[in-house]
Amino acid sequence: MLQRLRSILSVRYQWFCLLLMDWFERIGLPDRVFLPLCGWFWLIMGTTNESVTDFKGFGKRFSLPMGFATWCRFRVLRGVSGGSMLRFRRWVRDSTRPNINIEGAELVHEAKAVGRGVLVLTYHHHFNTTFCASIGRFFGAVSVFAGNPAASPAYRTLKYFADIMYAGSEQFFCGGKYMYVDAGKPFGSRAAIEAFKNRSLVVSVHDFPAFRPPSMSGLFLNPNVAYPTGAIDYALRKDIPILFGFLDWQGGDRFRLCFRPCPAAADTRAVLGSYFLVLEQEFFAEPERWEFWGTVK
Repeated sequence: MLQRLRSILSVRYQWFCLLLMDWFERIGLPDRVFLPLCGWFWLIMGTTNESVTDFKGFGKRFSLPMGFATWCRFRVLRGVSGGSMLRFRRWVRDSTRPNINIEGAELVHEAKAVGRGVLVLTYHHHFNTTFCASIGRFFGAVSVFAGNPAASPAYRTLKYFADIMYAGSEQFFCGGKYMYVDAGKPFGSRAAIEAFKNRSLVVSVHDFPAFRPPSMSGLFLNPNVAYPTGAIDYALRKDIPILFGFLDWQGGDRFRLCFRPCPAAADTRAVLGSYFLVLEQEFFAEPERWEFWGTVK
């Protein structure tokens, strides 16, 4: 009962913090001021499930340089992520855009040239929705597999902000859309198949068990998280190119949009193995960029 009460209060406090950030956004500050302001605000006022002690424990467990400084940077990125989510409305309305440096653009163009669509795997960095919107901005039609937000216990309280995040980012998808996935339901929706046939980029930002083929877990940090094996299996069977991608903040209004190639692979496990090597290179060097530490047991 006490744990449930803490959870309810935490969600309501998160709503309050986001409401204040929404007020900051409406003032009309430029991105280079607004986004760092959100980061500092969340560092001081925001809420996260992870404590400094947790981060020190993760550092010892995984031999990573994690402590108070990493915890602070992690909280700042949480705030910047929330700020970028609230900024979608202005980016659409005023045709303003953040400054994004792209690494690996040639990989996307080469994959699109194959003509079968492209599967992009991304995994629990802070800027998933901004990442997807950025792909649409630079590379055309994009559709996105995401967990159904309505399935979250916090959705009722945070619905206003969730709707801003999903509806706002979707306006950059160039005709694509979110395809919500519920835990336990297999891959294979008509919308996804049509997206590949239309040569769209299809981004996977979900991680639920019970996909076809049988779910696979335990390959990266948290043994309780399952991976989108069904989407990967479909791409391999249809010879659809697969890329790895992520977005990170570089201060002010600057972001880095990055793509990495997927080596030729015979099966789903090989694809995931290659992907997690990329994640280790990126996130172990800067652990604050991985937003899923709170699930590590």
